[in-house]
Amino acid sequence: ALAYAFLVSELCWSAVGLLIDQAAPGMSEAWPAVVQAALSCALVLAKGLGCTEYSGRQLAALAALMGLFALIVPNVGGYANYLCYPVCVIVMFKDVRLAGKLRLALILSLADIAVHAALSLAGRIPDNLFGLIDRMGLGYSHPNSLGVAVVTALALYIALRYPAWRWWDTLVGVAALVFLYLVPYSRTAVGVAAVMVVLAAASRMCPRVFETGFCRECLALSWPVLGVVSLWMGALYEHIDILSLVNKALSGRLRFFSYAWNYSGWEWLGTKVD
Repeated sequence: ALAYAFLVSELCWSAVGLLIDQAAPGMSEAWPAVVQAALSCALVLAKGLGCTEYSGRQLAALAALMGLFALIVPNVGGYANYLCYPVCVIVMFKDVRLAGKLRLALILSLADIAVHAALSLAGRIPDNLFGLIDRMGLGYSHPNSLGVAVVTALALYIALRYPAWRWWDTLVGVAALVFLYLVPYSRTAVGVAAVMVVLAAASRMCPRVFETGFCRECLALSWPVLGVVSLWMGALYEHIDILSLVNKALSGRLRFFSYAWNYSGWEWLGTKVD
């Protein structure tokens, strides 16, 4: 119940705030943010400490993550949220029956997208806050934010439908990919969505292949290997000509990384390393 209440509070607030502002401009800003923050923290602590069982190994992992946040937050501030939020969600949903909660999360995610899109198309809120005219944000601050919202909804859909996956579920995934490419043109979102849809469809079509230990190990190792390859390409971008083609496909990301690597230094756990 506590996890359910927190989920409703966090997922509803964006859409509810927009609707409140349409009825009474500025009203949502009058709601004291400290109240919502205190309520969220209280619910997370109550669920995490009072309604969840942990093994010694799990407690050690949580302690290590909290120590990591303690190192990062003073240096990078809000960027630590990208690590902190998933951990909070994992803790909240431990020892919880997920099916109903994921279904609620999907409904709220779709409702949030629908509210933003309706208000944006009606001209009540700007399409995006960056003045982009070739990429639509449908009321989100940036087209990539719309991409994140759609990918989140797609991930929830796949998680719910996976045990009974059918061919039309693959079509839903393909439709989401087309939307992500044509509307927000969020390349990262397209890539993430493509991986999810392909793996979900392939693993249901060829279950024996994906059940082998070799396949599972390859999938588990693919992410750290991809991370190392990405770092290698960014660091050597200026020295290997063929990487310019990869950079173009990645909309200039390798060039950005190369510049930061060679001219701006780099950080470890939020601490600058010379």
